Amino acid sequence: MLVVKRSPNILLDWFSGVSGVAEKGGILEILVFAGFVLGKWQVEEKYPGSENQVGNYFMYHDLMARIKNAEMVNKKSVLMPFSRVDFEIVKVLVEAGYLKDAQKKKINKKNVIDIKLAYMAGRPAIKDFKFFSRPGRRFYLSSKELRPVKSGYGIAVISTSKGIMNNKEAKKIGIGGEYLFQVW
Repeated sequence: MLVVKRSPNILLDWFSGVSGVAEKGGILEILVFAGFVLGKWQVEEKYPGSENQVGNYFMYHDLMARIKNAEMVNKKSVLMPFSRVDFEIVKVLVEAGYLKDAQKKKINKKNVIDIKLAYMAGRPAIKDFKFFSRPGRRFYLSSKELRPVKSGYGIAVISTSKGIMNNKEAKKIGIGGEYLFQVW
């Protein structure tokens, strides 16, 4: 978690600067001055070692957007920066038939996920997706609350204590978890 600290006189600085610039009458100058004032804000790390925790855990938002955008322009594959959560999600989507294949590769000393996209009769296999769990609002369901997605034509991706899996597998073993998103 990051904490923003401001200089104690930031409001006084801002008001005096804006009134001085406003007298000259330039909107551009006001925006430049606002950027200068905002540049005084300092960002400090509140929990050392957790700087990538939120970013990595919710990278699947970016993953799904990249896959959807690549499918819309009929690309055969897409590269994604590697994270274990993303790789597990991609494996679930491959098992369900929404993606052809996914492999971890090293390109220029950086780990990436090479995702081969799937098409059915020339149309993308993933028609759409919907996120449920977000950084500000986690969404949990028990195994009894899990329902079929789009009358069984879609899947939900769930993060459980046994790993990331789809809703059908979680229901079968009787385990609930964080309901990440639905794909159909």
